[in-house]
Amino acid sequence: MGVDLMEIERLKRSVERRGRRLLEKIFTEEEIRYCFSMGEPYQHLAARFCLKEAVLKAFGLGLGRGVTLRDIEVKLNELGKPYVEIHGRLKEKAEKSGVSRIIVSMSHSGEYAIAVAILTG
Repeated sequence: MGVDLMEIERLKRSVERRGRRLLEKIFTEEEIRYCFSMGEPYQHLAARFCLKEAVLKAFGLGLGRGVTLRDIEVKLNELGKPYVEIHGRLKEKAEKSGVSRIIVSMSHSGEYAIAVAILTG
């Protein structure tokens, strides 16, 4: 299991300083497009960032070793419930580890975003 919490304003300041390049390093184009279609894009971006971090923590990984945050793509099903698709080295690790499902939840308030990821086999 992995959990992550962050101040939304912290992500907003980082993006304001480093621009679109930072967004493209962390998020897929689909994630960026979705978040900026919402009224409070940084709340949605922060929740997705937390979910990506929570997934890495659940796998016992940090960044590096060929794994990037873009290897974890946050999507919503038809009911608006989040799920993740994993790619690249992280997908290979999941297959080798017997992980067949990643249960996730994410939320945000005015100031904070939080996410949880649980690996099952």
